[in-house]
Amino acid sequence: MGKTLFILMNCILNMNTRAPGIAIHMGSIEPVAEKLMEEEHEFLQVPCPEAVFVGLKRWWFTKELYDSAPYRLHCRKLAKAAAEIAKKYHDNGYRIAIVGLSLSPTSGVFYVQSDPSWGGKPFDVGLSPPVARGRGVFIEELEKALEEMGIPYSKHEIPPALIYPRYRVPELPEHSSNPEKALEQTIRIFEGKDQ
Repeated sequence: MGKTLFILMNCILNMNTRAPGIAIHMGSIEPVAEKLMEEEHEFLQVPCPEAVFVGLKRWWFTKELYDSAPYRLHCRKLAKAAAEIAKKYHDNGYRIAIVGLSLSPTSGVFYVQSDPSWGGKPFDVGLSPPVARGRGVFIEELEKALEEMGIPYSKHEIPPALIYPRYRVPELPEHSSNPEKALEQTIRIFEGKDQ
């Protein structure tokens, strides 16, 4: 496969930074962390943009709630720092791969939680996530930063079945809702079979 630097979103290795009530692992996504260590991959763990900006005790958000000028600027700063490190790896012959989290309003790569009706007086939003195709705010800024530096990259996302409680796992064409199959799909990322 050659050398690859995986730019990992924070909660892949530290689920405790997720909004309360949606983490299914106590620390890392164990099978993913084990694969990273077993293969001796190079990875860059990005600080959690949401936890840094809002804190650990926060509501479930949609992309529309995060997509503000101050939050986007915050994400841009983190993305530029990550891209500068990625450039050093790229200049030394590494491929760059972004690994985000499906449905995250910040680090979703192909799907985000999106609902323009969220906002105003708090109301019960239900347990099923509002899903839309799209990229999270941080991922958009990271892609811009990498492209501005002329760094080619591949992009991938961890399927919802490995990150969310069962009741929040939607049916998506690209991702299995079965945790075992979702893990197989994820392992292929780190084996270079999903490039």
